[in-house]
Amino acid sequence: MKRSALVIVSAALFLAGCASVPTSGQVNLGANVTGGNSFDAVVPVVRPPRVGDSPVEIVSGFLQANVSASDDYAVARAYLAPEVTETWNPATGATIIDDSNGLQLVRRGSRVLLSEPQVGQLSSVGTYVPSQGNTQLDTDFTVRQVDGQWRIDGVRDGLLLTPATLNRVYTSAERYFLNVDESRLVPDRILVPIDRRGLLTSLVRGLLTGPSAWLAPAVRTAVPRGTKLDIDAVPVEGATAVVALTQQALAASDSERRVLAAQIVWTVTSIETVTAVRITVNGQPLPLAGLGDVLSRKDFAGVDPDVLTAKSSAFVVVGKRLNQVTTAGIAPVAGVFGEGSLQLGRIAVDLAQSRAGSTVSVPGAQSTIYLADLKSASQVTPVAGQGAALSLSYSLAGDLWVASQGTVRVIKASGKVSLVRVNGLAAPVLVRVARDGARALVISASGGQRQVYLMRIVRSGGQYQLESPRLIQNSLASIVDCAWNDANTAVVIGSSRTGVTQVYSIGVGTPDVSAAGGVASMSAIAAAPGSALLVEAPSGVWENSGLGWRLSVVRGKSPVYPG
Repeated sequence: MKRSALVIVSAALFLAGCASVPTSGQVNLGANVTGGNSFDAVVPVVRPPRVGDSPVEIVSGFLQANVSASDDYAVARAYLAPEVTETWNPATGATIIDDSNGLQLVRRGSRVLLSEPQVGQLSSVGTYVPSQGNTQLDTDFTVRQVDGQWRIDGVRDGLLLTPATLNRVYTSAERYFLNVDESRLVPDRILVPIDRRGLLTSLVRGLLTGPSAWLAPAVRTAVPRGTKLDIDAVPVEGATAVVALTQQALAASDSERRVLAAQIVWTVTSIETVTAVRITVNGQPLPLAGLGDVLSRKDFAGVDPDVLTAKSSAFVVVGKRLNQVTTAGIAPVAGVFGEGSLQLGRIAVDLAQSRAGSTVSVPGAQSTIYLADLKSASQVTPVAGQGAALSLSYSLAGDLWVASQGTVRVIKASGKVSLVRVNGLAAPVLVRVARDGARALVISASGGQRQVYLMRIVRSGGQYQLESPRLIQNSLASIVDCAWNDANTAVVIGSSRTGVTQVYSIGVGTPDVSAAGGVASMSAIAAAPGSALLVEAPSGVWENSGLGWRLSVVRGKSPVYPG
């Protein structure tokens, strides 16, 4: 029997890397996959096979060349036998593997074996999903000689990448759809190769086709049936993209055309090099009452998925009072929650900043939730019998979501309570509803591990359901709390493999994670677009506006932003 040849390919050769995670310092929230939604990232240089390369070197070179989509992965195909060059399909997606301990390739006769921890999967349409812990990829490549040189004649479809190479050669982009009320846009994030030609064309074509299978039950689209690109291209003139639609787009009503335009503009401008869009039908501007021919996101600010405005404030509890945080300091809110007559616990404030909910300590009751308007002389609406509520979160519709003892309920403004069915996830202990109303972050304590998942919100027969959980990051554990920073970014208090508990920012739908440090014994976190991060610790509420952590409200607790 032939002796197996074991070759460990260095991470550097595979264009990988492992950056150290900061434990303090400047916070960088909402970071995108490297490439920044633009076309400016460096396209990697890969080499074709060399004369005399061994089977392991051929497989190694092929894997390195997986990072370059130029000319339909021409360099990667050069490592394949002629018949396989024509049949290998890289467009089926990518498997992301962890090569932090060196990529191990083992030759056994005409096969080269690869066995590595699997980090995630990238679908054929660019949807990224982290793999569950301890997932292992075992695959092999068969090789034979072609004109005296080794080539691969057996390979699985799709790409094999590391997190570092994925970050280096892919960029994130969003296709925007509508929540069920058609009042807000909802991002459907994908990853696409930076050096892929026709990126904008593919992005708009995907928007016109419809949302991903995962998001589809939770959203709507204003695209009239049969609408396509009139020419299969989206040219860019300066920083303005031109989207030419077929005649079917005119079947939409005036209001439908407006939200259709919003979907297109927000989708195309998710690429940072594009700031404006012209939409045409039959060579003429799409009729949009009150709007010009060149459109930007400002024209559709009313459907911004982040909802919050510059006037949105943070809120904290000090003593028995709910306080609003202002530039001048803190001030008790109007109404009963600001009077100091109730022992307030966990807090949520609705997106309009007109109503709040709180857990309240009541003698003889395990837990009671009170609702109250934030105005003078307001009265409380008690909602008894809810058990030990662990989290409160307001939805766009003004409903209060309550996670309590492994169950999730919704409390209407009237005080009516309904149970939320949670499909596919055991032991939900915390729910944070996205401001677009179509998605939620859910922390599960199943199996003794607290992990955070993304779930879609579906309404059926007047009832809510949370469906199809997706782990948003597999490198973090022991999640204490989480919050939405913006429509594409979550922040969590948790620990990495080093065991250090700190704040992390996670690009939802990407493998992107960045550390923001923190303080000792953090128990809650709050975030909002363009606003300081807030965390609760025994000494009070701490904030980080980008320059490090400082104690903001001494003896403060339960920090929240609206939502």
